[in-house]
Amino acid sequence: MRWYSKLYIGDTMKKDWETARKILEAGQAPSGVYLLCLPVNPEERMDIIPAFVLEQTGDAFREWEILGLAKGRKEAFSLAGDLMRDVYEKTGAFDVRAFVEGQMK
Repeated sequence: MRWYSKLYIGDTMKKDWETARKILEAGQAPSGVYLLCLPVNPEERMDIIPAFVLEQTGDAFREWEILGLAKGRKEAFSLAGDLMRDVYEKTGAFDVRAFVEGQMK
């Protein structure tokens, strides 16, 4: 997994994000956690994925490029909005991949 150096973290994840990260890196899914990732399809802006999907699809060890962590679907979509707003304010466009390029660890 590659992580965005300025990882977006939902308010309810702030206390537990490091634990969630360790669980994810071990190939498991922390309960209720959603990932904001660079999309598999380059035509899309980003993927919002419930962590349990990684275990179900066998994609746990795929090279995910994680931009944010949220607890619950509602927080994930809110966090995605925050990220898109930041991308637009700083670049004048919605190209998330270009915005984070070179900032993945």
